[in-house]
Amino acid sequence: VLVPICTVKGGEPSILYNLRSQHMTSHAGEVSFPGGREEKGDASLVETALREAEEEMGLPRKRVTVLGQLEEVKSKHGLAVTPVIGIVDGIIDLKTDNLVNPESGEIEENFTVTLKDLYNPSNWVLDDYGRWGKFPRFVASPHPIWGLTAYVTKRVLAEITNSRKERRSSKL
Repeated sequence: VLVPICTVKGGEPSILYNLRSQHMTSHAGEVSFPGGREEKGDASLVETALREAEEEMGLPRKRVTVLGQLEEVKSKHGLAVTPVIGIVDGIIDLKTDNLVNPESGEIEENFTVTLKDLYNPSNWVLDDYGRWGKFPRFVASPHPIWGLTAYVTKRVLAEITNSRKERRSSKL
């Protein structure tokens, strides 16, 4: 999956999310990142993430600068997911940037959440799933972010925090 970090109007760094179409056979109406299965023509998992973002959202590959990828995670269904972190060039204005590819039929809408809001602990709750454990859910967005999307979001936030700490300590 591609985790698209962008700048929204006003200069706020944000993460861009998809709301999956209600017509999808799996994960209908859920918040997600663009992504999908690796295809034979994909040179790498990074290429898969960029291709899927272009297919689902119409987000041109040339507009994304890839920073790297996180370790693979397994979904509750056993699917291997490799988060690829990318910076979307330019300002994203969802009123004028139509990042829903109607031909794909996969995405109902896009929305962004600022990093400031994502870092605010009061915007997160822990849902208890009994024997499966507790999992984070972000509640301060137009649609709840939960499941694997919330987990990946938390990992990205941790990576950003760790890289900031490393930069600060290297300056000492």
